[in-house]
Amino acid sequence: MILVDTGPLVAAANRMHAHHAASVDVLTSVRPPRLVPGLVIAEVSYLLARDGSAAVEAEFLRSFYNGFLTLADLTVADLKRNPCIYFLTDEYETPNRREQPKPNRDGSAVEADALSGWGARVVGATLGGGQ
Repeated sequence: MILVDTGPLVAAANRMHAHHAASVDVLTSVRPPRLVPGLVIAEVSYLLARDGSAAVEAEFLRSFYNGFLTLADLTVADLKRNPCIYFLTDEYETPNRREQPKPNRDGSAVEADALSGWGARVVGATLGGGQ
């Protein structure tokens, strides 16, 4: 089981991305479930529609329907088990938020921290990161 962050999903969908082949290899070589947090789905959808097309975004979303990817959302229990989430989010509360990443933008990292309590390997920053 793996928890997939935004970078590898965007790279897998973009044949021109430097990490395309590696991302596809990792995603296809692991047995399901390939867990994707809700905030990651929103971010990937946005990036694919912005930089690709609606067709590319639709193909990504179909991967949940056909079972290749699995939605993994946080529960209240995940939040209670990982109080550091609140502290991480508070760090973004600055006078000029335009100069800092927004919590929603880095929400996938926060979710990965919480969901790692499931024993999933996290695939993200080291593979295909950096949009």
